[in-house]
Amino acid sequence: MAPLTVNHSPVENLRQQADLLVQRFKSLQIKCDTLRKERNENVRTVDSISSDEESHIGPIASESKMPSMSECELEKYRLCLRQQSSLLPHLRQQIITLSDSLHPLNLWHNPSSQLDIVLVVQSEIENTLDQVLSASDVICPELTDPSFPINDQYLKELKIYRLFGIFHAYDFVLSRISYVSRSSRALILQLNLSTEQYTGYGSIASTRNSLVYSASDALTRIDSVLKWLSASEFDLVQDDIQSEWAIPHKHQINLHLRDLTGLINAGTLPKEHEEYIRLEKTLEGPLSEPAEAVAKLLVPIFKLCRLFFQHLQSGRGIDRKLLPIFTHMSSEQLYTIGALPGNIDGQLDMLLCGLRNNSPAYQLGDDVKKLKQYFADAGFLILLHFIPIISYIPDFPTQNQFNVWLATWSTQLNLAINNVLNHLQHVQNEGEAVPYFFFFFLLP
Repeated sequence: MAPLTVNHSPVENLRQQADLLVQRFKSLQIKCDTLRKERNENVRTVDSISSDEESHIGPIASESKMPSMSECELEKYRLCLRQQSSLLPHLRQQIITLSDSLHPLNLWHNPSSQLDIVLVVQSEIENTLDQVLSASDVICPELTDPSFPINDQYLKELKIYRLFGIFHAYDFVLSRISYVSRSSRALILQLNLSTEQYTGYGSIASTRNSLVYSASDALTRIDSVLKWLSASEFDLVQDDIQSEWAIPHKHQINLHLRDLTGLINAGTLPKEHEEYIRLEKTLEGPLSEPAEAVAKLLVPIFKLCRLFFQHLQSGRGIDRKLLPIFTHMSSEQLYTIGALPGNIDGQLDMLLCGLRNNSPAYQLGDDVKKLKQYFADAGFLILLHFIPIISYIPDFPTQNQFNVWLATWSTQLNLAINNVLNHLQHVQNEGEAVPYFFFFFLLP
């Protein structure tokens, strides 16, 4: 007897396709979220490094004593090249195809053929992502915070600073592919293609928009990985200073200046003035006369901080193709420059808090000195390692012009800082009660 053949109707076949896709997208979403959690547990912060490990780091080696790349490092280098040349470009194109295929109109008019395409591309995305993450595990097996001092400048393209950036860029890719999977699954359910019922909220249009946005963001994150893999250290540090992480810090620097000048001017404002009311609610009102004298001396420092980042972000005219991929800096030194916006934002905030909280003069002095040291450390590294590699290109400041600007800026900053420190020292020498001089009160 011939075996019994069961012929499924087109509708049943369609439901099976959709059910399979719903399950696959759910599985991929869970997979991305789980991998993110597991990978982040392997990142070692400065606090997690033992004193025994620290003692083995040793001083920075001279260039003549730098070891050559090991076989493991060469394998990492080869995998980095493979990521750039094939894996990531393929993943990028697959996400574009997925987003285009999951258009509601196409799914309504040709549901079966469109779901076939989505099934294929979803499988390709998962397969490519597995290869990408497998390579990533070799490139970034266990990472240490780049702010920790370590002798790695001989590693060239494989310094911890770059690997740390690659690792976190991959983390964002996983996050966005998780969002893409969630939106794709929701869209199929909302179109009633699956036997599973949709229990969420929102319209088909809003889900489609969410999918398009998530896919676009995933492409941006893939481009970020590609940049961390291939860009020069000059570009990476400059991008760090202009990144979405740094932008809020630079914005805060502007706000700190606004708050400082607002506090100084508040004494001249009537109580019903809008700015006076804002200051009274957020910054505890105007300053006493002695505190106002210190605040006025801080204004040039705050302005010079803002000017530094405005000037540093200007990169017009640089032929980036001529920049070397790596410098002779260690990861800690690269981090020192890249973390400058956050450090300066923090110090300016500390100074404002010190004024508001009646901090003693020596504490304010220490905060000013720390701000000065942040700029000194980063400025020295910029002069020593970055300025010499900037090409001489028309319409772009030459090395000498930038050196002159930085020297002039540094001189102005030092003068402004010395004015504050001398004033605070004068207060202490006179034996005055510092809390009295930094007492805030609301004007009657």
